[in-house]
Amino acid sequence: MLEAARAYWLELPPGKREGFRFLHVSTDEVYGTLGAEGLFVETPPYDPSSPYSASKAASDHLVSAWAHTYGFPAVISNCSNNYGPYHFPEKLIPLIILNAMHGKPLPVYGAGANVRDWLYVEDHARALDIIVSRGRVGEKYNVGGRNERRNIDVVRKICAVLDRLRPLDRPYETLIAFVADRPGHDLRYAIDASKLEGELGWRALETFDSGIEKTVRWYLDSEWWWRPLREKIYAGERLGILPETSPMNQPRSLNEARREKARANGVSAPRILVVEDDSDLALLLGYSLEEEGYVVESVERGDEAESCLAENPPDLVILDWMLPGVSGLEICCRLRARESTRTLPVIMVTARGNEAERVSGLSVGADDYVVKPFSVPELMARVRALLRRSRPERTADRLNAGDLELDRETWRVRRGERDINLGPTEFRLLEFLLEKPGRVFTRVQLLDGIWGQAAELDERTVDVHIGRLRKRLSKGRQRDPIRTVRGAGYAFDETFGKP
Repeated sequence: MLEAARAYWLELPPGKREGFRFLHVSTDEVYGTLGAEGLFVETPPYDPSSPYSASKAASDHLVSAWAHTYGFPAVISNCSNNYGPYHFPEKLIPLIILNAMHGKPLPVYGAGANVRDWLYVEDHARALDIIVSRGRVGEKYNVGGRNERRNIDVVRKICAVLDRLRPLDRPYETLIAFVADRPGHDLRYAIDASKLEGELGWRALETFDSGIEKTVRWYLDSEWWWRPLREKIYAGERLGILPETSPMNQPRSLNEARREKARANGVSAPRILVVEDDSDLALLLGYSLEEEGYVVESVERGDEAESCLAENPPDLVILDWMLPGVSGLEICCRLRARESTRTLPVIMVTARGNEAERVSGLSVGADDYVVKPFSVPELMARVRALLRRSRPERTADRLNAGDLELDRETWRVRRGERDINLGPTEFRLLEFLLEKPGRVFTRVQLLDGIWGQAAELDERTVDVHIGRLRKRLSKGRQRDPIRTVRGAGYAFDETFGKP
């Protein structure tokens, strides 16, 4: 990365070259550990305690060496522990929030005495913007929130916020479980950000109390983001190295599993091809789209996308602008040149949102355009809108039978003038049956279609949820729209609502 950036810098015209900065974002762990007193400043020698922090320290030294040897305009920042929205669920704060929400144990290393200086992520982002804009070349800047807390106090604070926002029948603190400490676990980190504050005028705006309140509320409101991660990638276990069977390490196997599941369930849902070389983003998009009911395939390279599009065109493409092999712009041009894909809906994704790029993407044939970082719910809404225009018969937001109406957009079910409150499982079960009225589904097919083939559930689970669904759909003498076919399974009565 240093060499690539240096080559780019050297090719810039003089005016732009003088304004170029390479910002290396590092960590306070490179300094080692502190005792009960003192703060990390920018000048002490490095003293990393673990292989992880040693690798971070090595990267700092490489950046400094490039700056010293080649005059490369680099700046280094070293930050304390970040927290806030979009934090991967393995880390302490999101792990505690999500485990608490599910009533699971709240693991605390050792006695919970390790101290960290907590920095809200938006405060850190502001600091980075200031450093890269106004920081002096060759300098280091520490970024800290001046919010030192013991781990056990952090966990207790989260419990107190949850007790208020989503109370249980007992305090969340009763879920705390002390676990064996991890090797090389430094006792205390604390940042002195005086240089950044005095020289560049930055200040942290969030206290720990205000930041943790915002963070807990975000996770309570953002199940759409964390549930795919918890269900498919990380379930709360201690992590070292992801196993070889992880979907992250097997994108091709993941695509094969998706296709097999679609074939087994006879899925006729829209097929979406995600062309994205950021594997984490591709994985998140894939699972978010699957949660919406789409059949998904992902590839990382432009030439791989070309093969997929030629062999079996999907119903919609989410296409990154910059790709290895063949660029997204070139792929879009080729799609529009071929008769078979001339009207195929395309959403272009880019990391830059200037007007010239938007015009370029739309000019070569993209139907819509999103800029990273983007909201996943917003992208899902754009996907639905494009598919409604291109294949309305297969993506209707509402399913109707007689006086029964199911609205996919709002997850609302009505029968006549009565709103019917269904849980997520009963809603998906009704939707599944209502899409193919008259078709008889076995319990195994319903298990696979609603819970997925990997779910190890007894077939009687289907009977329980069908019973709940019937109870909610049919009040008093209202006709039951679900048919039991003895020895076979269940179907939505195709005569329901007809004279």
